[in-house]
Amino acid sequence: MPLHIKTDKRRKLTLRTTIFLLVSAVVIVSLLVTDLLIHQTIGEEIEQNQADKAQQLARTVALTPVVLLIHAYEEMFITSFTQTSH
Repeated sequence: MPLHIKTDKRRKLTLRTTIFLLVSAVVIVSLLVTDLLIHQTIGEEIEQNQADKAQQLARTVALTPVVLLIHAYEEMFITSFTQTSH
């Protein structure tokens, strides 16, 4: 039975290639982390902006004459109902 001797046929990376790969990995990781942080911050700002717009719209609608009239009518109806039910 022949003996198989493993020989390392892989080429070793040069120092220049190793440094290039490490620097590239650091740059890629930095860009990914930065993208993640920016994406999260922008998402939070958009969510807050949408909430502010919704609240502004709700205030505007609440102050329209039709809504004020309906609210006054409801109050008048409730007041008259509670007074007549006693």
